[in-house]
Amino acid sequence: MKKLVIVYYRVYDIDRTELTIGGIQTYIHGLVLGLQTRYDVSLVQIGPTRTERIDNITILQFSKYKTIIKYLNRTLSPEDIIIWGTDNLASKLECKAKSVSIQHGIAFDYFPRENRTAHLLDKLRLQSVYRYFQQRNSLKWIDKADNIVCVDYNYLNWYRTKRLDSEKLTVIPNFAPAVNKRDRDNRGQLKVLFARRFVKKRGTEILVDLCRLCYENNLSIEFTFSGEGPEELSLKERLQSFKNISFTKFNPSGKADIFSSHDISIIPTIASEGTSFSLLESLSYGCVVLASNVGGMTNLIINEYNGFLCNPTAESFYEVLVKLDKNRPLLNRVKNRGYEVAEVLDANRWIKEWLKLLEKI
Repeated sequence: MKKLVIVYYRVYDIDRTELTIGGIQTYIHGLVLGLQTRYDVSLVQIGPTRTERIDNITILQFSKYKTIIKYLNRTLSPEDIIIWGTDNLASKLECKAKSVSIQHGIAFDYFPRENRTAHLLDKLRLQSVYRYFQQRNSLKWIDKADNIVCVDYNYLNWYRTKRLDSEKLTVIPNFAPAVNKRDRDNRGQLKVLFARRFVKKRGTEILVDLCRLCYENNLSIEFTFSGEGPEELSLKERLQSFKNISFTKFNPSGKADIFSSHDISIIPTIASEGTSFSLLESLSYGCVVLASNVGGMTNLIINEYNGFLCNPTAESFYEVLVKLDKNRPLLNRVKNRGYEVAEVLDANRWIKEWLKLLEKI
């Protein structure tokens, strides 16, 4: 079998022999499992040097990126394939192995004021300088791989405004889990789920304002925050006085249960989003999606058909919640159409498109 190596920062916690949490990790894990039938697949990541076999996957761990490059040049031939788990890891190799890098969505639509350099540039009103270098870096990374897989059309269309060689870019949207239909009586109080990392760019500030709007306007909504992250303590402190708000850790093995026990999944991302796994999971498990109209989420949702697209503001999300609270038949219609879209975006389709690309190169 032809060798295929996938490189990423960290997919498995080797010491605990478990998959690490994150959208890219989920993506790569699914890719390894899907390609094993056709290729001799191994996974390379950064960490204390060792080799392990976990979940029938060979995992090679090296302490430095330079050591990984030396290993790849030593062991791969021009007939083999390397997949860079994200575009900023890509590197030109002396071994001339065929290469594919994965572009997970535009990240430079987010201005990270919590970053010291970005904060200084913001004070000096030089945000455009920061964005220029982000975009320039993105184009440099694209040049380091023979083929690029984009998870959304948003990046492809931006790339076309910069260059004419978009033929090397192929769009393969992320995959949805197998549809799991469960009947749920939603005639009572609506249950709203936020199942994402607790970080600012995922919309935690919008969530706080949204909870406040619901409270001030007596809209009876039950919110569940499922996840963890640097904003967790801040969220709990600012929301402790509001009723009907609960926090829980996200358990990947129990995601079908948590999504299907809620009516609505809210994805208030303010930037830096591809085709969100949280969104796709919501569709598969019958949770009506309210998503910001950013990034690749606009490739997945047709507004008021299989979900709702909102401006990334609390007021925009609040208006939709009020509409759905008053109109439960609309909620049910959108939920059922969400199942239809998830079925089109299943994992079999995703792997077939990947295999088609790899066979072509």
